[in-house]
Amino acid sequence: MKQNYVLLKTKGGKVNDIYAKLQDMESVEDAAITLGEHDIVAKLNLESEEELYNFYKEFNSLDGVEVVNILPSFIDKTSGADIEDLGYEAWILVRAKGDIDVLLDKLLKINGMAEAAAITGEWGILAHAYNDEIEEIGRIALKAQAIEGVDTTETLLAFPENFARA
Repeated sequence: MKQNYVLLKTKGGKVNDIYAKLQDMESVEDAAITLGEHDIVAKLNLESEEELYNFYKEFNSLDGVEVVNILPSFIDKTSGADIEDLGYEAWILVRAKGDIDVLLDKLLKINGMAEAAAITGEWGILAHAYNDEIEEIGRIALKAQAIEGVDTTETLLAFPENFARA
């Protein structure tokens, strides 16, 4: 199964509807409403490029969706950390130069970093962080920025699940 990521920008008042639609899809492994340039980030498990294209067509035509950015993943690494019960999460877009495998490994050595994927597009890496404390999410993002080879990052802070559905 191939993993891909999607960043969505929604029109005013539509984010919960679009989020609920994603949550109901079998191919969506994870989704979060975020603060930042994008309103929703989701991790997709799809079998083929045709399925990815169909996902894109469906969401690109939905009322309430302004922009659909599909980020195909070349490689997805995890830290193996138990992240199920941690309260805060963030998705960190990373623009970097150098050996991507080395950068992915360095990101995963940061305490609280759960996964990191090499993606296509302007960013190159998408990392996923969790922690019980919101302040620690900020520290994780700063540690990611300090890695040699990282040019810049954009952190999308995710709303807790119960808040997103309210």
